[in-house]
Amino acid sequence: MRLFDTLEAAERELAGDTKWDRVFQAIALADSLPAGVAYSVGDTLTWRLLTADDADAHAIKRRRYARVLFCKEGSAQIDHAEAGRTHRPYSDLDDREEVKLGSEDEEGVASTTIQPGQLICFAINEASRIRPAAGFSGVLLNVTVEGRSFANK
Repeated sequence: MRLFDTLEAAERELAGDTKWDRVFQAIALADSLPAGVAYSVGDTLTWRLLTADDADAHAIKRRRYARVLFCKEGSAQIDHAEAGRTHRPYSDLDDREEVKLGSEDEEGVASTTIQPGQLICFAINEASRIRPAAGFSGVLLNVTVEGRSFANK
């Protein structure tokens, strides 16, 4: 898990790599796009707007895409761990494994709260469950873990 206190801090460290440049472009476009719709740039990036009503029932673990969350307004608590009990096995169709996390007191389970302007990134070996507070709005992005992308994408 990597937490950036500002979008500018994330850009300073990650910009210049096409997939991360697309992440920052998607976040910049977020205010002009309707909620409830998923967007994508080829196989490199998918994203959608989140609100307080979009809490995860279970932690999500992915293999081909890193989960990234940008907080626009309000706050969200994210429970995360490298391990967990499988609730739904991995499916190659949606690149998701649903994992049951224990409480924060359980070994290996941590909780992080993000505030407006912060960006949090999870690696493919980490499960994360997003629990938005009332008034939350943000952008959930799934960015490829592959090193290169096609020039036309």
